[in-house]
Amino acid sequence: MRKFGEVLGGGILAVAIGCAACVNAAGGGSTGTGTGGDGSSAAGSGGSAGVSSPTLRWTKRFGGVGNEQGEAVAIDGAGDVLVIGTFTGALDLGGTVHPSNGATSAFVARLDGATGSTLWSQQFSQEARDISGTGLALDASGNLFLTGKTFSPVDFGGGLRCIDGFEQNYLVKLDPQGHHLFSRCFGGLADGDVGFEAWVAASATGDVVLVGTLVGVADLGTGPVGFSNITTTYVARYDPTGNALWVRTVGGAQGDTVASGLTLDAADNVLVAGSSFGTFDSGTGPIQMAPNGSGFVVKLGPNGDALWTRILVDKDGGTGPRGLTVDGSGHVLTAGWPFTDLAFGSAPPEAHPGLVADFDPAGGLAWTQSFGNFPARGAAIVAADNGESIVLINTHAGIAETDAPIALAHLGTAGELVSLGYLGTGSGRALARRGEQVAITGRLGTALPSIPVPLTEFDEDVFVSVLAP
Repeated sequence: MRKFGEVLGGGILAVAIGCAACVNAAGGGSTGTGTGGDGSSAAGSGGSAGVSSPTLRWTKRFGGVGNEQGEAVAIDGAGDVLVIGTFTGALDLGGTVHPSNGATSAFVARLDGATGSTLWSQQFSQEARDISGTGLALDASGNLFLTGKTFSPVDFGGGLRCIDGFEQNYLVKLDPQGHHLFSRCFGGLADGDVGFEAWVAASATGDVVLVGTLVGVADLGTGPVGFSNITTTYVARYDPTGNALWVRTVGGAQGDTVASGLTLDAADNVLVAGSSFGTFDSGTGPIQMAPNGSGFVVKLGPNGDALWTRILVDKDGGTGPRGLTVDGSGHVLTAGWPFTDLAFGSAPPEAHPGLVADFDPAGGLAWTQSFGNFPARGAAIVAADNGESIVLINTHAGIAETDAPIALAHLGTAGELVSLGYLGTGSGRALARRGEQVAITGRLGTALPSIPVPLTEFDEDVFVSVLAP
């Protein structure tokens, strides 16, 4: 296994915050989470000496005769790991082979947290029609909320939902054993598609928030929303039985807006990330984006009212953060493509280059981290608790994506780079943490170091890894 401290190039893909249970390395110092290696420091801004990283507990690789990818991951109160993703061909999820019926299909699986053994798995598919699985969240009772995209009717366990001919996002609730509780589909108006990826987050109250992108006008449960011929971000809140509480758009009618991330804080505020082109308005006033577009982070109250907006200006334009996290003190961390400037509401941009940014609860800037001159590509998905942070990184160096290294970075409480090292090759997609466990998923090209898992025919398989002290 490569030691941490080998600096790589890449784009941020995921962030997890804190680890109160992690042990200190020799020399003392603060505690935190990471993976592999020996906890040594890497070159970077500052450096928090003596931070230990958890070690690899297990890795599972699930493949078949097509291409497969994990898209989101979560850890429940018992330590089991839940994963959702997409596959083509056929996918063997630990002894159960799921056929895709000639198109792209979605899957969800529960894995034993101690061993990685598959406890149960399901697929959602429709012959010759694409269905993707992109979002996963757990409520306090361990129920699963799933989301993704479909082009046709599909049975999630409660009979056919959705309609034919339109892109639609779905929201499905399963109990901890995978039994269907409810399923909803959204979209399908004459000039509207609800497509792209979608994200889901569960509230402590049992409500669920769904974020995605719609083109034109669609119905997300409260009637038509959106703007004709405009791409915009939607935010919708549903009660525990799937009834819509409120729906709103973020962006406005003067430019296209694409969602890219979601999280909730302890006060039930909603954080939304994405990118926008033209004039952007979250409800705090119009903001003119950079000529090629900019990223954004918006904080909404529990009822959907806009609290603040922060703009991340990419020097090349058009890309934004993929995900968000909120730490125990209410700070908002976001990671993604490199940005050169930050704008606070409609104020002129200020020079703050970075790949990761930390905002306090009121939206003030705490710190940014750039990781040096990385040739970043890819987006960020974040998960959090408090304190220090772990960043899952996708890299590239002019080689095939399946051969691009996956890496993990450890940041201190002020964003300083503590360590950075390889995990394997492929595409890391998501990371989650609960207690001492860290779970990672994505698409694996070659096995993680020291894990001799053979390649399948197409060399693009789902992987799930769990690390712990």
